[in-house]
Amino acid sequence: MNRSEMFMLLFGKKPWTDYEWAKRTGITRATFGNNRKNNGKNIKANTLEAMAKACGLELSQDNSDEGIRPNSKDARFSLQAVNESIQKLKSRIKELEEENKMLRKLISKPS
Repeated sequence: MNRSEMFMLLFGKKPWTDYEWAKRTGITRATFGNNRKNNGKNIKANTLEAMAKACGLELSQDNSDEGIRPNSKDARFSLQAVNESIQKLKSRIKELEEENKMLRKLISKPS
């Protein structure tokens, strides 16, 4: 997808107002309002990255290895789910917490 298509896709993923997008991404409300009006024609790659992150996704440029810059009209992007990795990490943290609890019990038992 090009930058404009990616903007429209990300913008449609959440029912947020321009204010909410701005709050969650650190990008100005005006940026979202202006790009919504022109279907993301002038959107920049860093804004797309912030939007993807706010949606729990990771943006990647598919043709960067061809020397195409992220803000080029020829740049193509795709999204990858980050949530799966986060879930795995949360699960592992829980396992480690349980293990830690058992080890503490073993250490605190009198000999």
